[in-house]
This record gives sequence, C-alpha cells and structure tokens, in this order.
Amino acid sequence: MEGFVFAAALCLAGMAAAALAGEKGRGLLLAVTGDGDEDMKIASPGSFSRNGASEEAELAAQKYLKLKSTGNIDKARSLGERFAAVLLQKEAAIRAGVAGGLDPLCMHHQLVLYSYVVNRVISDLSPDPLLAQTSLNVFYEQMEEISPDLYRHISDMAAFSLYILCERGNRSQGGIGSVYARLCEREGDAAVREEGDSLYEKFYALCAGEVQGIGYSAI
Repeated sequence: MEGFVFAAALCLAGMAAAALAGEKGRGLLLAVTGDGDEDMKIASPGSFSRNGASEEAELAAQKYLKLKSTGNIDKARSLGERFAAVLLQKEAAIRAGVAGGLDPLCMHHQLVLYSYVVNRVISDLSPDPLLAQTSLNVFYEQMEEISPDLYRHISDMAAFSLYILCERGNRSQGGIGSVYARLCEREGDAAVREEGDSLYEKFYALCAGEVQGIGYSAI
C-alpha cells in the first residue's frame, strides 16, 4: 500500500517489533500492516546489522507483545477505523456542500486539512509511537479500501507538507487558516482564513474526544 506517515510524529514509523523470543533464534523485522497477529510482515534477517540492531529489534518485539496483551494494539486499530468512518462522514457533508455551491478546490483542501488533523491528533495523544503508527496504518488502509477517491484527496503531500511546516514554526505566511486559504487560492479572503482556523480547531477537538473515548490501558 502506498501509505505515508506524519513526518514529525513517529520515531518507530512502520516498525512494530522484531525477533520474537524463542523463534528458532532468528531476528525478524515485523511491521504492523494487517489484522491481528497477521499484522507482522517478516523481512530478511539480513536487514539487521551486527552492531546490536537485533537486540533493539527484540526489545521492540517485547513492546509490541506487551501492548497487544493489554488490548492497546486492538484499541489502536479500532481508533484508526473510527477516524476513517468520521472522515467518510465529513466527505459526504462536504460533497453536499459542493452541490450547494462550494468550490471543489476548497472541498479538496478541507479533506486534506481533516486528514492532517487526524495525523496531528494521533501523534499528539497516542500514549506510544507504536500505537500511533498502528492507528495511522489502519486509517489509510481503510481509506484506500473503502473510498479510493477520498484516499486520493488526502494523499496530497504537497498541501499536507505546508501544514507540517506551518506547525513546525514557519509561520511567516501565517497560521493554519492562512495556509488553507492559500491552497484554496483565496489568500486575500479573511473569511476563508477564519474558516480554515475554525475547521482545524473544531475537528481537532472532535478527534481528541475519539482518542479519549478509546480508553487505552495504562502502559
């Protein structure tokens, strides 16, 4: 799957665990990609150097198994599914707005902004980077499977990167609302800038409630 990861957020991007103890002494890289225990994609042992990477991989495997035993991996997967459902609902409402006269370009960038918020909230509020990555993997898998068209919209990396740069401190061009207005080609329109800020703040609050409601067990 062509996925992408919120660059500033996840130090374990793509990597769930490795080297399960007792597995015939083999060092295996296991990446979270699918359902349940089938989340684990096995890579060649040659992908590890001999300078201790296999030890790090075993620690990662232990972390994965601990998170799974507490139910947190399953909760992270459920969260990714929930965010996908929420964005699909938003898409339906936005498309209704297009039918009522909303600029299709603004529709596109509302969807990109909402996707950015999903990434931001998962990054900010997940109690462990591995849980965050699991949620993101499931979110994008669901989008690609259920609505390829929506997946295409939220995969606009050029627009997505502008929000990342904005929140990393490059605010010479203004805040989130200003980025949104510029992408909508309405940079001089104060109402569109305010709309962008409002969309961000309200959707962030909604998504934060989803994370709180998932009820992660203490780590």
